[in-house]
Amino acid sequence: TPTTPTKVAIIVHGWQGSELDPTIFTCKTTLANTTSYGNGETPPGWDALGRQLTEHGYTVYLASWTTSALRTITAEDAASNCLAPQIASVVGNDTNSKVLLVAHSMGGLVSRAYIESSAYRGDVEALITLGTPHTGVNINALIKVNALFNPGIWRVSNIVCTVSPGFCQLGRNQAWLFNQVHQPRPEVPYLFVGGSGGPDWLGFLNRTEGRNDGIVGYRSGTGYLFRGLQSDQLLVLGASIARRYSDSSHGSIPGASKPWYFDDPQVESCVGSFLEVYALSACATMTTPMFGATLAQTEAEPAAFTPLESGILTSGSTITVPITIDGSHAQVMLGSSDGQLRLDLTTPNGVTVSSATVAQLIPGATYVGPSSPTDPPLIAYTLPNPADGTWVATISTTNVVTETNYALVTAIESPLRMHLDIPNSVVASQPFTLTATISDTDRMIDEATVVATLPQDSGTQEVVLSRRAPGVYTGQMTAPAAAGPHQFTVAAQGDSTRAFSRQQDALLTVQASGVERLGSGAATPVDSNGNGRYELLRITASYRVDEAGEYGVLATLQHTDGRVIALTQRMVTWVSGVNALELPLDGNTILASGIDGPYQVVLQVVSRDTSQLVVDEQPLLSSLNYQAADFEAVATGVIYLPLVRR
Repeated sequence: TPTTPTKVAIIVHGWQGSELDPTIFTCKTTLANTTSYGNGETPPGWDALGRQLTEHGYTVYLASWTTSALRTITAEDAASNCLAPQIASVVGNDTNSKVLLVAHSMGGLVSRAYIESSAYRGDVEALITLGTPHTGVNINALIKVNALFNPGIWRVSNIVCTVSPGFCQLGRNQAWLFNQVHQPRPEVPYLFVGGSGGPDWLGFLNRTEGRNDGIVGYRSGTGYLFRGLQSDQLLVLGASIARRYSDSSHGSIPGASKPWYFDDPQVESCVGSFLEVYALSACATMTTPMFGATLAQTEAEPAAFTPLESGILTSGSTITVPITIDGSHAQVMLGSSDGQLRLDLTTPNGVTVSSATVAQLIPGATYVGPSSPTDPPLIAYTLPNPADGTWVATISTTNVVTETNYALVTAIESPLRMHLDIPNSVVASQPFTLTATISDTDRMIDEATVVATLPQDSGTQEVVLSRRAPGVYTGQMTAPAAAGPHQFTVAAQGDSTRAFSRQQDALLTVQASGVERLGSGAATPVDSNGNGRYELLRITASYRVDEAGEYGVLATLQHTDGRVIALTQRMVTWVSGVNALELPLDGNTILASGIDGPYQVVLQVVSRDTSQLVVDEQPLLSSLNYQAADFEAVATGVIYLPLVRR
């Protein structure tokens, strides 16, 4: 520990989903200064970051919080139990008693969970995030990535959200809840850096994240939600956030041709500029994110996946796995937990291709795989215009001592879609209805077999969905008793004009108990100047709370067809007992929308301590028969005059 004050920087690592040793990344309450930044406990490239921070006069520390392939705690738990005491242990060594946080991936959410919590002690001077999923990622794709990197863990621990709640917190719907209660502090400068240098073999993520760094879309990395060919939606608001875009990769991903963030000279230069002056104009030479929809973006529909196959291979063994492929593009991916495997593919026409022959036998096809025993055991074939039908994957062990776990999955771009319709949230231990719709271009697909699976502590539910209408399949399941996100899977197979097989993983949000509405809500239009037009629509309701605390409230005025017209968001402090809630919806925003009623009001309440959903009124109010022209702007009494400068 320095004997004289200096500037202090703390590096906050992200989710270590490929780390099988749970003892490496564990929570500590104190920090020790280190000069070994690339010590095997941090992603490659941290040594370059550590050197740069040292050159800028910082004493550098490495934060640590509990995360691995076995278990990852939530960002809130990591912030309160790990990062907060770690900062407290070294902040006294800083010249102004405020530390700099530099975070990678989920480490950015951990950092925000501390800075933007009620327990924040004003001891952070700035936050830099690199590849942080501020608005989450597509959980369907992330689950497949996790299985490829950790096939052994995937097989033995299918209750993912129970044993690793921080992993499920990375999903988009959970990020939505996170951002309701974690809002950037205006007095803390932020630098958000998102990247687009993802490896080609993870190209299926491009269908879900837009351009991405291999795991996180660069929009999510800069606080925007990617919405395909619609305009991107800004979720992380803040006047002190500098948002920058780089062509970097996420880090620790095999096959990436682009540098990890801090091996990218452009990012290093940008961060150096930001360290000199914490301002929105810092690193102006680096490209700012390009938001909105462009023709260069991919379609809004994500890639489809075949059912994930997993198992155990012993040394010297060979197995064959049938894969049903359809569509215009496919990526066949194989991961193992130990040693090296070989993957060959046989087309429906009986032609066998290997890593050495695939480019010659299938025009435009590519192969990515380990070139030495020390490379990660991941294999990927990219197949443009693959033949429809049943392919055969032949998996053999080439360098396995005793046995290895494997996971095999194929991503497909196809007009044949399976869309899941699930409740926004469910009540613990109560029944809910799940609907799957399967279509191929403009045709609905009948005679498919559709099965939903919901693992939980008490056992796994499995329900065969029944055909309700052409291409529409429904079934009823019972929600888990525990609050929070829960993973479930829907698999379908059948034949339209061609055979198909699909699997989709999603998260089911179970509401936490302890908050209950009393009576009905109300919407009251307010006409303060008596001219017959309303300046605002006041929403009121009362809630009984079991436990006092801070809650984030979001009320959305929508048309009955789901179009959002206006919203209001605020933090409230509720006492144990009955609490009155009052929220104004801006009349000028309703007027500007040009959308006439009937309207409905959707209201959500999220606990600040846990980011768990406690109230989900879908809707709180309905059948509000107003016209947009019934509203007007609030009169301010201020006269604006032009300023002319010569």
